[in-house]
Amino acid sequence: MPDINMPDLNNNVPADYSEEKISKKLENLDIDKNEEPITDSNIQENKTSTESATEAEEPTEIIETEEQQDNNQPETENFSQLNELEQETHPLNGTWTLWFMNSDNKQNAKFQNSENWKTGLISLYSFNTVEGFWSVYNHIQQPAKLRVKHDYMLFRQGVKPAWEDSQNKNGGMWKVVLPTKMRATDLDRMWLESLLSLVGEAYGDMGDFVMGAYLQRRQREDRIQLWTSDYSNKEANMHIGRIFKATLNLTDDSLIHYLKHDDGSSTGRHQSWQRKHKTDSLYEV
Repeated sequence: MPDINMPDLNNNVPADYSEEKISKKLENLDIDKNEEPITDSNIQENKTSTESATEAEEPTEIIETEEQQDNNQPETENFSQLNELEQETHPLNGTWTLWFMNSDNKQNAKFQNSENWKTGLISLYSFNTVEGFWSVYNHIQQPAKLRVKHDYMLFRQGVKPAWEDSQNKNGGMWKVVLPTKMRATDLDRMWLESLLSLVGEAYGDMGDFVMGAYLQRRQREDRIQLWTSDYSNKEANMHIGRIFKATLNLTDDSLIHYLKHDDGSSTGRHQSWQRKHKTDSLYEV
């Protein structure tokens, strides 16, 4: 895996992105959306260490009261609290937005066009610091535990995860298809590695071509896509693809393919991925 240009982190925020450490983190991760983000506990510890014992008792009581209130609120309320908890001590090079899609709605409502498709797309949270990233990551369900046809996307601020967006309409995507047997062992790790490659600016001088990452949870397979803005720039896309493949720790004989975004006027949306790889692939690494 290539080096990720991330600042050294203090306290409990992970700083070692090796596969071994990430695997251990995922194995021990408690998927509890009501859990306090990493930075919140660190902030509280710093406060109590500098305040007197008398002054420290009062905020402790306030926190306990807020936690009791949180237990009565919907899980989505946690996202509204992250702005207060995020500390801009380790800024990223840009701002990123996490999106969610319940793709079940598309079939239930028999969506037939892009405008209806967009109604199922939800913007969850934007962040621009390392602490903000981990706060969001630790508050969402891990991919392997998502319901079928639920999707995650992480894209640059101002870019919607849709082919029709002005910064995507001339682009395409590197895509990895994982069989169900890899879901329990590799899906969470690969998705985290993909996110870290984005926020860590792993793609160097070609990073400006990278728009975001898209995860699709499906019944018979799972899919991870890396979107770029210009399908015709072979040099940039091949450079990005090689780093993406190394980031995911794929073997040399595991080919990944690059496809141009469909314009929505063809039958591309409904064509199987396996067939599209054979007929529409522009590049492979």
